[in-house]
Amino acid sequence: MRSICLALCLIVLPSIPALAAKECCTIVSVDPAANAVIVREIATGKTKTLTISNTRLIRELRPGMIFGPTAIAGIQTSPRTFEPDWAANCCNFIVTEIGSVEIGPGVSVDNISITRLGSRSVRLKFDVSNTSGKSVYLGKFGMVSAGVLVGISLLDFDGGKRYTVLKDKNNNCVCSSGPRNIFDLGPGERRTYWANFAAPPPSVTRLTFDISGGVPIDNIPVK
Repeated sequence: MRSICLALCLIVLPSIPALAAKECCTIVSVDPAANAVIVREIATGKTKTLTISNTRLIRELRPGMIFGPTAIAGIQTSPRTFEPDWAANCCNFIVTEIGSVEIGPGVSVDNISITRLGSRSVRLKFDVSNTSGKSVYLGKFGMVSAGVLVGISLLDFDGGKRYTVLKDKNNNCVCSSGPRNIFDLGPGERRTYWANFAAPPPSVTRLTFDISGGVPIDNIPVK
């Protein structure tokens, strides 16, 4: 399973002996065009494809580099971390952070969470930040229409199901809504938005956030 993630670990050349006892996974190949990195778990020989959302980071990765136990210098970390499904042994040194996706020049979505609200619905929350240097309207990217969020959904690839934003008995979106200005972001501004969806089965623990204008963000934990 692909994981959208940011590796928060020190990458060292394999020739450095000091970390030999703590070596975990080595990079097999890097595909910057696809934001993909194939890594091999040293202890088991298993390989996995990681989708690295941080474009600066992926430009620095090279085949043969080894993941170690501490953070990469200059990469901002976050407490919103979880271990990959396969990280049972030595790869406990690798943690992942839910990534961000750019939906337009200087406009990105991050800080994503999905929370169960009882047995019937879940709430998606996310931040949109504007570092473009000019004001932007989110409707430009297909996210907003008539004062409500559109163009977003949650995907369960294993179950083959797409969840769309819930509507109330009056056919109104159960989501962030209001006058146009709540979807206008000035330079340097960040805002939080939300939307409710029908709850997936209890066995579903992760979903994909599909958003207009950007690549899907995989592996979001459902809490």
